[in-house]
Amino acid sequence: MKPSQPSSGNEPRGGDDSKPTRSHGASSVQAADAGIDSTSDAGSHSKSDMRAADASAQTVAASPSVPKQPVAGFAWRSPHALIRFLAIVLVTLIGDLSLKTWAFENVAGRAIIVDPADPQSSIIPHEAIGLAPSLLSLKLTVNTGAVFGLGAGAQWFFVVVSVVAGGAILYFFARTRSTMWVTQACLALILAGAIGNLYDRIRYNAVRDMLWLFPELHLPFGLYWPGGVTDVFPWLFNIADAALVVGVSVLMVILWRQDVQQVKPSNEAEPPASGPASKRA
Repeated sequence: MKPSQPSSGNEPRGGDDSKPTRSHGASSVQAADAGIDSTSDAGSHSKSDMRAADASAQTVAASPSVPKQPVAGFAWRSPHALIRFLAIVLVTLIGDLSLKTWAFENVAGRAIIVDPADPQSSIIPHEAIGLAPSLLSLKLTVNTGAVFGLGAGAQWFFVVVSVVAGGAILYFFARTRSTMWVTQACLALILAGAIGNLYDRIRYNAVRDMLWLFPELHLPFGLYWPGGVTDVFPWLFNIADAALVVGVSVLMVILWRQDVQQVKPSNEAEPPASGPASKRA
């Protein structure tokens, strides 16, 4: 039998030293791969964020911006407002003076020439001419007062008032916004009415009237106006008077509505909170 030979110290011990070496290398490679993966993930996230930012920027740029409402300028700087204002004044004034001239030449059967020294004596007795049955007729008279005969005899006072009122109307028109066409129409009617009657006061020392509303209607139950007049509407007027009344009336309604709109927000203010905090206070 051969004796067993002792093993050499240089021989490897079952390969234990080589296994750890390979495991460390593998872990290093995996760590490197993980680092590369994390770097690529971070890069992809940054690229996606940039794409999202670019898309949002393009969306904001493409979205239509809300246009600002332009502030209307003053009426005297607007050609449309000036033309509209002057057109209403001229049409009303021409209509008023034309009707006065035609009526005093035809309604009484002959031409009536008003004498400035004694306007009342110029009117001769005549029958009214009906334009619409029970609604409107033509009958001539002269008025030495204001609208509907108020303040008779104070001609030059009304001349001064008309001139001052005309200047005030022009000032108010110039201060209105160009889009306030209803207010401007009212001012134009008032100015035309003032000019139409002012012309008569200077030329004839009286105002020529001829329009008669409800000529065939009388007050019921035996009622009558001062002087014993039983007509429902005993006053005679002209187009200038009608323009004055309509313009002033509508303008008053506009001012009233503006006051209501200004007072309404303050009335709709919310009441103070009635919670526990307010009770403790």
